[in-house]
Amino acid sequence: MKTEAHILYVLILILLSCNHPKENAEEIVNQWLQKEIKFPASINNTKQDSIWQLMLNKDFKLLTIIDTNSCTECRLRFYDWEKYIKDADSTNSNLAFLFIIHAKNYSIVDTMRKKNKFTYPMFYDYENKVGKLNKFPSNPLFQTFLLDKDNKVILLGSPINNYHMWNLYKEIFTKK
Repeated sequence: MKTEAHILYVLILILLSCNHPKENAEEIVNQWLQKEIKFPASINNTKQDSIWQLMLNKDFKLLTIIDTNSCTECRLRFYDWEKYIKDADSTNSNLAFLFIIHAKNYSIVDTMRKKNKFTYPMFYDYENKVGKLNKFPSNPLFQTFLLDKDNKVILLGSPINNYHMWNLYKEIFTKK
């Protein structure tokens, strides 16, 4: 098991460092692996009441923090996420995708969501509660986390434009 964890750790570093100049990927990975992500008791969602607690009770959660205070369209990537959601659904895994949005302009997010026909639940964090509780890395490449049932980070790194990273996520959440 330790050897498997060590190999996984090395793979994460390689994958992340290939896609980003050394913003000290190793330090970020070391800091976040096995860290428990804290969530507020409630959060605003897009008219999908009661789904928050249901999603938090899944065996695995793929948490994506989307801070759109810069380029909204660059960060949302609905088409890419839709592919990953369909892929995960085909595995019958007990996985929830948690999209937590902190935006300067939520109407742009709503417009893009409708335009892309993205129906998966998204949670609007108007007060940045989740961000304040956890102090996530500022780099978007490090704002996607695979969490276990206890909300501990198993893997981190964005799978967007990185199919190898997606395969690592999938390998973990499909293990029985």
